[in-house]
Amino acid sequence: MLGTAKIFFSAFKGINGRKTPADFENERIKMEGKVHQMKMSLVPWNGHTINDITNDLDYNSLKWFPSKLTGYIISPNNENLIAFQRIEANDCRILAESTEFKIFMEYNYPELTVDFNGIYLGKIVNFMQILDHDGYLIGHLDRNNPSDSYTVTFNSGREIKIRKSRDNKGYKRKNSMITRRRGKLEPLTVKTEQYTPYSLINVRYHDLDFEELKWIAAIAVFESVNYSYTFD
Repeated sequence: MLGTAKIFFSAFKGINGRKTPADFENERIKMEGKVHQMKMSLVPWNGHTINDITNDLDYNSLKWFPSKLTGYIISPNNENLIAFQRIEANDCRILAESTEFKIFMEYNYPELTVDFNGIYLGKIVNFMQILDHDGYLIGHLDRNNPSDSYTVTFNSGREIKIRKSRDNKGYKRKNSMITRRRGKLEPLTVKTEQYTPYSLINVRYHDLDFEELKWIAAIAVFESVNYSYTFD
């Protein structure tokens, strides 16, 4: 009974957004433990680039309080390239790790904050302004446009095109039930349209400086993990 009460209280806190800073830190530690364990199944980053970040996800999902999406970003060669976990309640937290880098992002409207390899990189405000770790404007983007891509423009004048992702779950369940001949009720599963995954960016390394590469990697990971699956 006590265990059930603890689970209910934890869910209640998630619904009402009453987590303390200690709760968030404990959640992050658990995410790091989970994702670090998953790294054992990753291919080495050597020989890969950020162009290999796709919207092809191999995942397990749990819709609860909070909801969790745990899995891998798959490379164009069908390899486990990046391990990730996304936890979503009133806000969204994503931890993604390759054998080369670790990105932690927290989205609490209107700000997306980004840590890269344990160091605060900066934040994106309203998916328009990119601010560095000191709060200076270093670039902008506009994902809210109606096209299927958007451009990240840095103050250096360098521009990178990002292809948008969308919910690519292969199957969706209807709420209704169907009855088999044996009289057993089972959920009705309906296949959606065929979906072909794709790389989200195409950039040459010398086109960007090191800090800009970090930003593009973080934006591409967020695009893949956040937009390729919705908890519906």
